[in-house]
Amino acid sequence: MPTRLHQILALEKSAKSATEGAITRAYHDAQKGALFIGLTRVYKPRDEMGDPLPSERKVVQMTTDELLARASAAWIRQADLVVTKDLTNQRAQANVIIDGVVLLERVPVTTLLYLEKMLVNVATMIGKLPVLDPEVDWEHGTDEATGLYRSKPEETLRTQKVPKAFVKAAATDKHPAQVDTFTEDVVVGTWQRTLFSGGFPAGRKAQLLARVERLQVAVKLAREYANQIEVIPGNIGDTVFNHLLGP
Repeated sequence: MPTRLHQILALEKSAKSATEGAITRAYHDAQKGALFIGLTRVYKPRDEMGDPLPSERKVVQMTTDELLARASAAWIRQADLVVTKDLTNQRAQANVIIDGVVLLERVPVTTLLYLEKMLVNVATMIGKLPVLDPEVDWEHGTDEATGLYRSKPEETLRTQKVPKAFVKAAATDKHPAQVDTFTEDVVVGTWQRTLFSGGFPAGRKAQLLARVERLQVAVKLAREYANQIEVIPGNIGDTVFNHLLGP
């Protein structure tokens, strides 16, 4: 049984609502930088008599790739429904061309309008994604299971104040020894800290934004070309208002 246009319109309406909800959640998640950062902190006493301290671990809850995949899946579903609808009832079409290569063929003008708006949202999304802290020396791909960026471990010393005694004057047969007490900071162990991040390099972010901008230009040119098609005249106003306002 063939699909009817009203069915596509019904699907588009529900898909639009689902997409808006998914994109709103993605926007909010993209601005929660803490979700993209993890770390491990392991303490090692300097000697066997040192205090054992528990390790610390914070798991990265989200990566930029996961967030982009979630958002793009919502956009793809809605875009596919929009182009299906527009191919049904539109005749103004044009190719989207980048560097002389056709990226999209015979796209309806209404779909080109939608793509222009979608790409604004895509650029906004990418612009909000966190990038790696340039002050940190990051390594990539060290964990094959997660693909997270990981910093080189940094060690810091842990000290404790140890009481010391200083004999100012030795004891005599007439006077006890004069002793002063003080505390001294003594290194008792080291902390090793490793940062983890689900963000991406600033260069990668700039690359994605440049791609979006180039596609925006191509879509705009395609829309302008499609809008040059000769219109099909129609006249229904007279009929409608003759019926409404007639005797």
